[in-house]
Amino acid sequence: MKPRIILLAVLFMSSTLLSAQTIMNIHQSNGTVLQIPLNTIDSITYTIPNPGNLATLTTTNASNVTTASATLGGNITADGGSTVTQRGVCYGTSTNPTTANSTTNDGSGTGSFVSNLTGLAASTTYYARAYATNSAGTAYGNEVSFTTTAGGAEAEPIQQAQYFVTAHLPR
Repeated sequence: MKPRIILLAVLFMSSTLLSAQTIMNIHQSNGTVLQIPLNTIDSITYTIPNPGNLATLTTTNASNVTTASATLGGNITADGGSTVTQRGVCYGTSTNPTTANSTTNDGSGTGSFVSNLTGLAASTTYYARAYATNSAGTAYGNEVSFTTTAGGAEAEPIQQAQYFVTAHLPR
């Protein structure tokens, strides 16, 4: 009985191993499928199409700087071979700001754009760079810095006075 069980086990394992996939299916972007025997493959290389180059841009100097706002912008002179899908200014209180910092979103495409930075702190130095994103990634313009003006004394809000008059009327 034991030899029969061992023989059946060997036959089962042999059939399982023989039915393992021996063909690699490669699905191409045009819809066709290539079938290549695995024993003829010694290496596999996948080439990603070139997404293009990063955009070329500059950052404009800050203007209209107040205690809480400033106007900056940029000029995208070349899109790098693929459409600029987002552009704006990134800024912060440390040098070399990126899109991980505060940003504006000023549309898409090449050419000049203007960004209005708001919600800034008074008497603070900010660093800013224009940015442009295309399929190759995000490019940054030159860094500029500016300091918001000092905050003056804030005017106290005027509150309405309330008067209560008590009158005794004859009955």
